[in-house]
Amino acid sequence: MPNSSNYYLSEFRESAHQSRLAMLAEGRVDENTKLDGYFETDFQSAAASSNSVQSNSYTLRLRQAYATADKNDWGTYILGGQAWSLLTLFKDDMTPREEDIPLTIDAQYVPGFSWTRNPQFRVVQHFGDLYAAGLSLESPQTVIFSGPNPPVVPVTFNNPGGSGLNPTATYSTDVGPDIVAKVSADPGWGHFEIYGLGRAFRSRASFSNHTILGGGGGAGAVLPIVPKLLDFQADFLASNGIGRYGSAGLPDVTVKPTGVLAPIPEIQALVGLVGHPTPQLDLYAYGGVEAANSTPFTLNNVPFGYGNLLYNNSGCLHEGSSVCAANTSEIWQVTGGFWWDVHKGDFGRFRVGGQGSYTERRVFAGVGGGPNTNEGIFMGSLRYYPFAP
Repeated sequence: MPNSSNYYLSEFRESAHQSRLAMLAEGRVDENTKLDGYFETDFQSAAASSNSVQSNSYTLRLRQAYATADKNDWGTYILGGQAWSLLTLFKDDMTPREEDIPLTIDAQYVPGFSWTRNPQFRVVQHFGDLYAAGLSLESPQTVIFSGPNPPVVPVTFNNPGGSGLNPTATYSTDVGPDIVAKVSADPGWGHFEIYGLGRAFRSRASFSNHTILGGGGGAGAVLPIVPKLLDFQADFLASNGIGRYGSAGLPDVTVKPTGVLAPIPEIQALVGLVGHPTPQLDLYAYGGVEAANSTPFTLNNVPFGYGNLLYNNSGCLHEGSSVCAANTSEIWQVTGGFWWDVHKGDFGRFRVGGQGSYTERRVFAGVGGGPNTNEGIFMGSLRYYPFAP
């Protein structure tokens, strides 16, 4: 916002933080049973910002670390460990390492992309080659907007990290796992999914526990518009308390004056086109949005909740002012880029990439109005995959 000096500054930065190490171990027990172990890490984190919200990003950042047992004769696989959430859109089936991740250089991907990487226990059952159904119990963490005014009663809904966690971050006191259920279909042209998410949010207020349910549902698809040349994808997730699962990081819940948590209604949506005009060149374009509804509460003319009209935005346009509540109502982005294989052969693959994006942030109106802001970014990347085919 214009009240920050950074609004008036540009920034140039070079980084090797996205350098990544991965290892896959496979064991074929018999013709029907396969065991896998997968480990993946990078350096895209810092000790002071590590947390358990979206990517469990502790330094050295653990991206994925899981084991799978695949029984072909049963049509069943079991996964345990840290992996992409089952909620994440897949390219086909629900096969691990076949998630349809945006091709962006930006490591936070695109607003509207629904995902986490977190510990989970997952079971997927196939019904022939056409359908599959999965259920995943995933590690919870709640993003809480507590507002500028404390509740009128004693309340606890999070705590600072202790041993093995980040002591400068806070951790919600969750009552149970996030539950993700998904059904997929691969009819021979395209990949289709429907999914649901169940969550529980807990606080302790007035010396008693209060658990509030949230979650949502959505659908996604990947369509080969021109086979091997142009793919289209779209997915969305909507309902209450789903902010954690969006790249923009909107809050899941807010706090009532009574200390009880209130889920925030939200929607996440993404569309994308990926083209392959030549075997060496990939082009992509995405558009995504994450939007929240206001969830305000007022007691004796004192504002609480999220997006309250009584919150003060009067300093948002004045550099140096700290009077800028600026509760985000919507973040949208359009972005596009390319990846070019300069070399691909026996010595691996060397790629050059570029990405440009435009992002706009809108805030709820309050005292002094509801100013918006925007940002343009260009990124370039050089990557070498020494063992890539």
